Amino acid sequence: MCLSSFGPKPVKLANQYGLLRHGESIANVLGIVTSDPAVATIRYGLTPHGAEQVRQSASAYRDRLAGSHVRLISSDLLRARQTAEIARRVLGAPAVANCIGLRERRFGDWEGQPGDSFGEYFYEQEEAHVETAGVETTHAVFRRMLGVVAAAEQCYRDKLVILTSHGDPLQILQTAFSQPETLSHPMDYRNWPMPQNGVLNIVGNVITAEAAQVAGITGGSAPDTVA
Repeated sequence: MCLSSFGPKPVKLANQYGLLRHGESIANVLGIVTSDPAVATIRYGLTPHGAEQVRQSASAYRDRLAGSHVRLISSDLLRARQTAEIARRVLGAPAVANCIGLRERRFGDWEGQPGDSFGEYFYEQEEAHVETAGVETTHAVFRRMLGVVAAAEQCYRDKLVILTSHGDPLQILQTAFSQPETLSHPMDYRNWPMPQNGVLNIVGNVITAEAAQVAGITGGSAPDTVA
């Protein structure tokens, strides 16, 4: 039986995609959340351990991925830029493109506060479309992250595009690549594991119909899934 017959078909993209969370940062060690670009573009970079996490993860893919077909797009926050540059050197890829669309979720009133306290409060109060304490909504993060995917689809063909970003944004974006679409709504993101620091995850070239609609992507239909 063809499962995709029961709803809109997933969409096949022109490129493969990888998601890379920055390596362990000074902010991670301090246990705080930071997304203010006035601060985070110049402070809270990688720890030595974080840099080594990225080197090891990228090295595991080097033989398979190295070459001119790899492209890296990174958040412009320092910890992500450093991560992307390490991965670029290991994989022998061209220069990294920095993109504000891959920034960390805006933390509003929680900027610089303990991450545990933020999580305990925010995830109980969270609504998909309504800001709480100035925190960027899940749907706003989903839209801007997919905007980067849409831009990459305009710029590249037949590449592996590695998006270097942060925990919450990548966890939310994972729902766009969910197959089958059982956990594909953006608000399902907390049912996905938080991406690990410095770990590259290749998520493929198929996104959900909902994600394609949000991004304005009209690629080819993905092959049917057969039960």
